[in-house]
Amino acid sequence: MNIPRSWMTLVLSLLLLDSAPSYALSITDFSVFGLGLVTIGGGSTVNSGLVGSGTQVTLAGASTVKQDIYVDSGGTGGKVVANNGVKVDGNIRATGRVSLGANNIIGGTIGAGDKVGFGNTALSTANFTTVVGTVTHPTGTTISTPNSTIGGNIIGTPQPAAPFLPSLPGATLFSSGGTSYTGLGNGFDLTLAPSTSYGAIQGGGNGKLQLSAGNYFFDSISTGNGTDLILDLAGGPIKIYVTDKASFGSVDVILKNNVGDASLIYLEAHGTGDNVFKAGGGSDWLGTAFTPNGDIHFGGSGCCSTFTGYFWAGIEVDIEHSVTGNLPPTQAPEPASLLLVSSGLAGLVAWRWRRARA
Repeated sequence: MNIPRSWMTLVLSLLLLDSAPSYALSITDFSVFGLGLVTIGGGSTVNSGLVGSGTQVTLAGASTVKQDIYVDSGGTGGKVVANNGVKVDGNIRATGRVSLGANNIIGGTIGAGDKVGFGNTALSTANFTTVVGTVTHPTGTTISTPNSTIGGNIIGTPQPAAPFLPSLPGATLFSSGGTSYTGLGNGFDLTLAPSTSYGAIQGGGNGKLQLSAGNYFFDSISTGNGTDLILDLAGGPIKIYVTDKASFGSVDVILKNNVGDASLIYLEAHGTGDNVFKAGGGSDWLGTAFTPNGDIHFGGSGCCSTFTGYFWAGIEVDIEHSVTGNLPPTQAPEPASLLLVSSGLAGLVAWRWRRARA
């Protein structure tokens, strides 16, 4: 049996992909991830899941991240900036500078400074900050920790070695357009069928949008405060695809008959700029929200909002004040577009192999 050399090469490449290092980070490890600035607002807590950025993570005063933070700019940046009273239970790994305010507590290690340049500062702290673990920074960089405590100062190469961030999923290809429901007043109640393409949805406050298992395609979604997004997951996942923006004054995701969980809910919005996915203060969100071309803005200046799921953005993620975030109880699969690529390659290899044997 003669197998074409080009197809053997492809098979070997696929095997190598399957044997990636066990420490490699996956996008589903991150509950909050943006290629641009990621902000965790004052008094907010990310209980589970990693926080990551391709530019900078900013932690406002009295915010808490209970797992690790990863920032890798791919250029000269990659900073973590924490204001006063911040707590990070896990590790911080940044290719740029880490700047900590007063009375911070970092429960793990810090690795920083790959790209700050010779003679520059990899870590600076204000007074009375504690880093329980060690601080690792490259030769020729410095740290400044007045009246603060660190678990050790190691001059070397921070780990994991850069680049270490995962890629965002590829944007799903879809089209929308169809019946629009605009001018819906306060207290609207709209039930829509799946596997259908719709135009714009525009409603007032205290309304209900009811969906059942399947895929939905919208031009845009815009509703007022107090929206109930009622989802019937009895028949399987619900995937919502929006050509432009999905904006809720505030939204509560409600599971009909309490069936299913956040891992079965997916929203992808392809608008650009600010607030491509937005849910204001008082929201309780379940599921993945992915904006490949724009920003995610969740919560408000008041109290309180929660999310269980994933926020992934091609630009910025802004988690506002007094937000509590968690991963879903079961891990969501990566978006189907990626799975289709891998299964398509495998199928192509198999088809050409069978043809070569014929």
